[in-house]
Amino acid sequence: MPAAETTPETLATDAKSTAGETAKAARMVCYLCRRRFADLEHLRRHEDLSDLHRANLEKLDHETLSRRLELRQTIMHTRAALGNFPTSLNDGDAATEETSEGSSLAAKRQKLEWTLQQAETALGSLQENFEERLRSSTTTHVDQAGSIHTHAVQLKAWSETGVSGGAPKLIRLGDSGTRIWLGAETWKGNKRANEDRFVLDLSLVTPGTDPPVHGVAVFDGHSGPACADYLVAHIGENISHCLAAKDSATPFEQRLQDSVHQAFILTDDDFLAIASAEGVPDGSTALVVIMWTDSAERLKMLVAHAGDSRAVLVKADGTECVRLTEDHKPNREDERRWVQSKGGIVIEINGTWRVFTPETVIVGDKVLQWGLAVSRSLGDLPLKIPRTVINNHPEVKVYDLDPAVDRSVVLASDGVFDVQSDNLVASLLAPPPPLTLIRPDACARRVVRRAYELLSDDNLTALVIHIVPQGMDTEEVNTRKRPPTDRESIASKAKRSRRTL
Repeated sequence: MPAAETTPETLATDAKSTAGETAKAARMVCYLCRRRFADLEHLRRHEDLSDLHRANLEKLDHETLSRRLELRQTIMHTRAALGNFPTSLNDGDAATEETSEGSSLAAKRQKLEWTLQQAETALGSLQENFEERLRSSTTTHVDQAGSIHTHAVQLKAWSETGVSGGAPKLIRLGDSGTRIWLGAETWKGNKRANEDRFVLDLSLVTPGTDPPVHGVAVFDGHSGPACADYLVAHIGENISHCLAAKDSATPFEQRLQDSVHQAFILTDDDFLAIASAEGVPDGSTALVVIMWTDSAERLKMLVAHAGDSRAVLVKADGTECVRLTEDHKPNREDERRWVQSKGGIVIEINGTWRVFTPETVIVGDKVLQWGLAVSRSLGDLPLKIPRTVINNHPEVKVYDLDPAVDRSVVLASDGVFDVQSDNLVASLLAPPPPLTLIRPDACARRVVRRAYELLSDDNLTALVIHIVPQGMDTEEVNTRKRPPTDRESIASKAKRSRRTL
């Protein structure tokens, strides 16, 4: 095609000349420039080539960042004002207080609570739209830190982690009729880049007559995304390889536990070899959950983790949850003892406990004294070589689940749980009547968004597993929000996401 035909001006002329013929067919809309296009190809060419689109995108990002700062300040000031109220003025007192002073205080507090709620909701909505733009647009733009992001590359990364645009997966386990329904959400949040990763299908292979399994994972990268990306690509296949090498005479559950434990260490060793050669300091937490049904059709779940990404089991009635993992923090007594036995230093800095090397280390051309806020991780070359002061061994546990009682499992990075309790996260999964379940991707979005509203400054990732017993239908919930396809306009996706849970 001649070069003149690929210019923004030619595209606009083409769009005008065929407007009458394609009025009914035109379904692609640039929500920034308010222009309609006959197909996705023309829309993407507009995004790639149009100076107007680029300018509008920069303007929108600037407005978003300014509004975000304004809302965060409102939230912080309102919280501080609420904290100054007398502790005796609780909800019961406010309802029964008859003095003019008490009534005035109650009214002021009620107004502040309303202001806080409105500001948090507005902040969450603003960031949700911002994150959607990061995923949906193929236009290169500059964010608040001046970093260049090519969104097409981000979309490719999502596909490689088994998300395929965020559509939930429904997996059947064994012959019992029990299924698991999977969905996830990840936000960059206020960080310069998103170093979190998740996998909805680890593609685990079990040998011979062993039961089929399904594995998911959350990885919270730090100091860069290289380690988390490596885990996405290799930890699943390493689990499968380790399992295939085990003696089949050993019970399957024990072989699987041993294989996962071995795979964590093997994957870490392989990555450290690469990191050592290339001077890469990146590290990551790792949280892996594997589900299957045994020979008696009982639902089983293995949970393995290193670091502070957390897994929580939510009961069917929504009133109870069980923490499945204990964070590997340096101030946890057993973790502190292990670190110190290896020569590491555990100290508190600005309210956060960290592990430090006793001496400086060289990474590439830099001389550093490295500190980390977890006591176990994968990667983190400066804390492993030449002196190992943090642990790469996972804690591995197996749980028996009852589909009639156990409803959901939430996996999330510490950015989520730093600002939300386990019970608050569990409450966000509760469906409005008469629904029995909310789509897992919508649940994950609720969890991530609420963490952002509560002013988490970290990357935010949540992965939700619904346990769907035999006889429970997900069709009604599926019709409430169908997953977007790559042939839909950004505007229509954004509009529909605001109408659904």
